[in-house]
Amino acid sequence: MVIMVGCILRGTHSVDQAKSYLANNRGLTCYSHCKESIDTIFEYLGIKNLEGFSKCSTQKMDGLMDIVKNIIPNFTIDQFLHTFHLLFVKKLTFPV
Repeated sequence: MVIMVGCILRGTHSVDQAKSYLANNRGLTCYSHCKESIDTIFEYLGIKNLEGFSKCSTQKMDGLMDIVKNIIPNFTIDQFLHTFHLLFVKKLTFPV
């Protein structure tokens, strides 16, 4: 989900492509795409780290969740934040 939100924000994928990716993905995505998505989401929200989520604009977070809800309507903000955290930790574990 996080990777696809980053791709949508960058303009490289559509919501339909994101849905297809999530339906068919076997959990493999290269490091650079993970990093790009994390960086893009941080930039969109105007934050620099995980702690910034608690301080980011409600309007920006609502915009991010609008994208998420277009992909999976019942995905919650808590699920997104948890998924983002897991991807972020994974990125730190496997640096290039």
